[in-house]
Amino acid sequence: MLQFFKKVTPKKNKLFIFLFCGILCAAGCTKKVEPETETETETETETEADPETETETDPETDPELELPIASGTTGALTWILSADGTLTISGSGAMPDFTDWYAQYPSWHDYRDEIIVVVIGDSVSSIGNFAFRGYSNLESVTIPISVTSIGDRAFQWCTGLKMITIPDSVTDVGMCAFSGCTGLTSVTIPNSVISIGSFAFSGCTSLETVTIPNSVTDIGGFAFSGCTELETVTIPNSVSDIVNAVFFNCTGLTSVTIGNSVTFIEYGAFLGCHGLTSINVDDSNPAYSSEDGVLFNKTKTMLILYPAGKTGTYSVPNSVTEFEEHAFQSCAGLTSVIIPNSVRSIGTCAFALCSGLMSVTIGNSVENIGTEAFYQCSSLESITIPNSVTNIEYKAFEGCSALTSVTIGNSLTSIGYSVFPGCISLTSFQVDNSNTAYSSEDGVLFNKTKTMLILYPAGKAGTYTIPNSVTFIGDIAFSECNSLTSVIIPNSVTDIGDGAFYYSSLTTVTIPNSVTDIGNHVFCGCSGLTSVTIPNSVTVIGDYAFGSCTGLTEIINYQEIPQSITIVTNSRWINSGTFNGVDTVNCILRVPAGTEEDYRIADGWKDFTNIKEIQ
Repeated sequence: MLQFFKKVTPKKNKLFIFLFCGILCAAGCTKKVEPETETETETETETEADPETETETDPETDPELELPIASGTTGALTWILSADGTLTISGSGAMPDFTDWYAQYPSWHDYRDEIIVVVIGDSVSSIGNFAFRGYSNLESVTIPISVTSIGDRAFQWCTGLKMITIPDSVTDVGMCAFSGCTGLTSVTIPNSVISIGSFAFSGCTSLETVTIPNSVTDIGGFAFSGCTELETVTIPNSVSDIVNAVFFNCTGLTSVTIGNSVTFIEYGAFLGCHGLTSINVDDSNPAYSSEDGVLFNKTKTMLILYPAGKTGTYSVPNSVTEFEEHAFQSCAGLTSVIIPNSVRSIGTCAFALCSGLMSVTIGNSVENIGTEAFYQCSSLESITIPNSVTNIEYKAFEGCSALTSVTIGNSLTSIGYSVFPGCISLTSFQVDNSNTAYSSEDGVLFNKTKTMLILYPAGKAGTYTIPNSVTFIGDIAFSECNSLTSVIIPNSVTDIGDGAFYYSSLTTVTIPNSVTDIGNHVFCGCSGLTSVTIPNSVTVIGDYAFGSCTGLTEIINYQEIPQSITIVTNSRWINSGTFNGVDTVNCILRVPAGTEEDYRIADGWKDFTNIKEIQ
């Protein structure tokens, strides 16, 4: 629309004025527009007939360009949009709240691409929800001292907005009020503001500085999340809670100062702040303290948060007895940790994703290592579990891909499910001989009596013969053993647990006559497995037992009565069930003499095209 006014001829511009004034008069406007004289009309006609005499209007000197493009009302307020892109809102009272439904947009919304400047009149008391959401060409906003609240999403995604001054009359900044304003570099929050809503400045990726005044008592979740250029933050004495993800992913944040009234810091408040090197707490704070930039409870018995940007070696103070969950999470520059004898527990995800951590010394008082405590510590090479530890929880060392050896003390009595998955370099378990629950042999982990094979190290290569004492191969015992080519299972084994050889590199396997039960997912994902022999002792074959064994070309089944297996009907490729992913057309199924017809009508087995009797 603005381009139209810049290029219009004087004659056409005057004609527009005449029409516009006529509209105003028809609407009840009291101001009269004098009709043009006959001479003027004739001159215009002549000008219109001769296009060579047309000249462009100078936008800097022609006062007619100040005329409005559009105008209207919203609630008790009126608005006018001038040709220079200035939207002026006047009147008295609150601006209505809008929504993102088309029927409930503000009446100026159709002109959003032409709005560059917004001037709000002195008697307007609020800025409504969604008032200017997504106005990407908006560069400047004037908010008067009459405004007391800025609504939810009022300026969300106004990417052209570079700075904003909030007057000292405003008490509430709504949810997502300025979120996604990627051009915003600075914001002034006055002492009148009490509440900053959730996501209020989220995704303001150019925001470098923000001062939170002492009047603020409530900062919503994710309020400054993703403000990647923000370097320092001071939480004022008026704030009592730092809630979930307030500064999540503020990757440029280096220091945080916490006032004397904060009594609650929720998990994730500073998650993803990879540049954070220092947290400093006011000495008079009754709940928290800091030392060397690390956050503790007041008495320093709990280490709450180690800044993710700190690097090198760290010795935990002797006063600490426990770690908060996620205390060291994502500290990629942390290379070594010394945990003193005072510490009794290592919490959930305490050192998760510390990708540079190479060495951990665990003190002799630690009793429990929590779930995913060292998850994805991909540089950790060895770990010694001291004699004090009695329990290691679920996936405590998952993804420690450089881990080669684990030494287990004499007090460990409980190892959770899937504690060492993804430890692809692990070649050895060594258990203290005086341990009453576990033992080791040739680097393999067993129960004390060696009747259960618990875990074969994923990095051990070649062929392995299971000891004759073993009766049960535990769940996921050989899972992801990608260097293992062959396993000899003795006749002592009666049960093979769920996922026992899940995604291992086995090429052949012979199941002995002693086995009665093949669990769920036992050989699932063994794509190199070409042949399998099932003895007549096996009566149960679990779901997905041979799923995704895409290289399987021969199954020899000695059971005279077809075992019940799980199925999903499909003409060739079974989509789920015991033989999910097996090529049932080309894989040969060999069965006992005289049983071919039984197999051809048995659910699941009948999907195999090539069934042959054993001669």
